Amino acid sequence: MSKIEVIADDSSECPLGWWTDDKNTIALKGLGRICDEPQAENVEELEAETIEAAGNGFSFPIYRYEHGGIAYSLAPFSCPWDSGIAGYITCDAETYEEAEKECAARINEFTQWVNGSVYCVTDGEDTLCGIYADSEEEAIKYYLEEVK
Repeated sequence: MSKIEVIADDSSECPLGWWTDDKNTIALKGLGRICDEPQAENVEELEAETIEAAGNGFSFPIYRYEHGGIAYSLAPFSCPWDSGIAGYITCDAETYEEAEKECAARINEFTQWVNGSVYCVTDGEDTLCGIYADSEEEAIKYYLEEVK
């Protein structure tokens, strides 16, 4: 096997639009500097839009912590100065638990993208880009499972 190389995938697209449709919505404020997705002016507007969009689905607040890096979560952060509600996410699922798990996965994927944790992995013969991972080691593991 050739030497495996990992590089940042600088051309990855903002993943928010991939999941948004008539039953699943992610709405965040303050995205203009990082992503071209539609955004609302304030949290109250976001809450009203996403609750309406949820219909019979489930809606969760999205919390953001920004201090050096950026983290998004469905649970509030303990720091009142550098965190707060950043938006809402809705999901059409059978149960609350399924919706929460799916929404948490989407928010984690977005956090990885925002922080540049999207990778291309190559061994000289095959290359796979668009790998969302928390580390280069995780990206390599994913690459080996998917390509080799």
